[in-house]
Amino acid sequence: MKRLWQLSETELLSGRLTMARCPRCGGSGSYRQTVLSYDDDLQERETEQIVTCDCPRRPAELLAQANLPAVRFGGLTLADLDWDAIRPSEAVTGIRDYAEHLEEWLEEGMGLVLYGAVGTGKTHLAVGLCKLACGLGIEALFLTMSQLLNRLKATYNSQGNGSKQEIEVLRELADVPLLILDDLGAENPSAWARDRIYDLVNRRYLAGRPLIVTTNHGPQALAEALSERAVSRLWGTSLRVRLQGNDYRERIRRQKLRRVRSRRKVKT
Repeated sequence: MKRLWQLSETELLSGRLTMARCPRCGGSGSYRQTVLSYDDDLQERETEQIVTCDCPRRPAELLAQANLPAVRFGGLTLADLDWDAIRPSEAVTGIRDYAEHLEEWLEEGMGLVLYGAVGTGKTHLAVGLCKLACGLGIEALFLTMSQLLNRLKATYNSQGNGSKQEIEVLRELADVPLLILDDLGAENPSAWARDRIYDLVNRRYLAGRPLIVTTNHGPQALAEALSERAVSRLWGTSLRVRLQGNDYRERIRRQKLRRVRSRRKVKT
């Protein structure tokens, strides 16, 4: 039997995981529903009918709303990750455990911080966890830092004055069951950006809603880029995994080159 981190996108979207966890149909795909109707004498009566459950469709609907980078990671899940390139081995163990017990971690309000050098596979891991969450029927949203800040900036009018919409955007982001922030601290944030990031982190901290975060910074550097208050809340409610090793992208590039050259040899 496959582990959750070994499932393909097709398997995640099949609805098998959501059906197995559905309290309404109990995995059968349908349920009985009581319907009120009236007879010819206008007397109320109850009848039962078999209704097809919508739980198998939920993963695909959630994935469509998750804002994942479709071109670069289209079709890819944790199963497609080059796990041999992930270092150290303790990181592999920790990430796989987090994926395998994702529902338990999220129910406990525990997120995940993936930090380390550029090209160590952090974004692929975050995308894979987001797809896994959708496959489990958990609403998730993936945002790069520039996308997050652009959403907030879009609520400002031409005079640069804030509007109530910014509060609404922050509230919506705070309410998402699982929020993934990619490349936290990658840009040199302004005081305005640091305040909004802290606001969002604090809202989710108070609500017990977890974050999955990727960053190139360790805790001290991230605190300097953002604030100690934000990082304290983030670090205090997350499993922290430091990734090391050679550039993951370079390894993937070499694999693609070998595949292209191999296909050319077959054709000739």
